[in-house]
Amino acid sequence: MLDLTYETFAKNKIRIKRRINELKRKNSLLKYSNKWNKLNVEPLNLVIGAEDGSANHKKYKSIVFYAVNAMAVIYDENIKEYKCSDVDILNPYYDIENRLSLYRSILELKASLQVLDKVDLFLIDGSIFSDLVISRDFGKGLKQEEVDEVKDLLPLFEKDEGTTIKSKEIINELNWDSFQQIAFLEYLEYLSCLQKILARGHKKLIGISKTSMRSDLNEGIPDMAIYEEITKDSGYSKPTSNSLIWKKFPIYQDFFRSFVFTTCCTRLENNKGVLMAEFPREIPDNEVEDILSAIKSTSVMGYPYLLRKAHRDVVITNREMQKFAISLGIVEKTGREVLS
Repeated sequence: MLDLTYETFAKNKIRIKRRINELKRKNSLLKYSNKWNKLNVEPLNLVIGAEDGSANHKKYKSIVFYAVNAMAVIYDENIKEYKCSDVDILNPYYDIENRLSLYRSILELKASLQVLDKVDLFLIDGSIFSDLVISRDFGKGLKQEEVDEVKDLLPLFEKDEGTTIKSKEIINELNWDSFQQIAFLEYLEYLSCLQKILARGHKKLIGISKTSMRSDLNEGIPDMAIYEEITKDSGYSKPTSNSLIWKKFPIYQDFFRSFVFTTCCTRLENNKGVLMAEFPREIPDNEVEDILSAIKSTSVMGYPYLLRKAHRDVVITNREMQKFAISLGIVEKTGREVLS
């Protein structure tokens, strides 16, 4: 099969290279240089926080063993850390990746809620807008009475201020055997956490993304790629606002749809990578500059130090998962041995 792959590549190589050069079109993209604003470091007396999370798992034939970490970290003369963790068997054995992603997000939000009132700015790893508009099928196929049964439990999440996954505790008490109801309940907990952090701190939140497909310039390639190509100095692009959240939500629909998101590309250090900054509100350009300057002042190698620290500290490696499994005496085969 690889023989055909190499042969196809050889045939298409020149055309692909031509296409890459066409997409860059550096001369035609230079017209956007005037949208790039210089970014100075203005020392502001602000307390900044950040969060990140990590999830890993080992899938066996009859069980899924997982670990999830989340951390919120703030800098207020000294570094302070707030941590959450969950290590368990995923029950039931369905939709593993999506549910563990939800678990990670829930713990990230719960860790963040612990520090939100202690900071002036709080950096979210990734895009809040993307989290809201991404399509999720949790609850699909449930009867209306089953949906209502799950929604009746929402007040338990709204009252919860803890740092554990509350839906797991509820499921254990109810002893449900419907996977769809279980997954839907977990999704409602995630939405409840997201609603809390947006309601309490939307003026403090900034999403920072290392990659983004956003294309407000309508050039057929992401805006980040354009500014990466035509700029080298630290700075930021002209902010744009967007309120196109049409997705249906099972709860808090009017609340989530009311948000306007302001975004811009930014480079925090000369010759380093371009990032996407996202604010869950309309915000004047001069305030965007002030906030990005504050973030720049606490950045290392072109990336916010607190986000870098949180990411480094939460990672769960495959080696650590293997140690946990050995400690538990799990020797069951994963099923992949037949491929060796």
